Amino acid sequence: MGMGHGGGWGRGGSLSLLSPWILQKLALTPEQQTQVQAIHAQRRATEQPLFTQLQAIRDEMRKTFYAPGDPDAGTLSSSLQNAAQLQNRIMSDRLAEALEVRAVLMPEQLANAAQLIARIQAMRAQMQDLTAEH
Repeated sequence: MGMGHGGGWGRGGSLSLLSPWILQKLALTPEQQTQVQAIHAQRRATEQPLFTQLQAIRDEMRKTFYAPGDPDAGTLSSSLQNAAQLQNRIMSDRLAEALEVRAVLMPEQLANAAQLIARIQAMRAQMQDLTAEH
């Protein structure tokens, strides 16, 4: 499930509970693929204006921060709160999307997804162990 711009917790707070890679491994039926594509399309349509707003807030924060003189901490703090609200909205929308896609899956596909996630987590733990040895 291509949750936005990247996967994981990425741009704007991407929640990738069902990444495109995992969905590909689940051998979705053509009907499931159509349903998932429709769910993604709806989320993208509602998410794009939020990203536009978020980018505008970040641009304004940079402008305020780098302007000559002392930046107004209150203005920056207010902008930060607005950005956090948008990011939370994006994350909530992505969770709703993931739940919609989950509802399309059959129990055996969910079980396969859980096994894939467990394998990925085990590999990440091994990598962390290897890098922590130095």
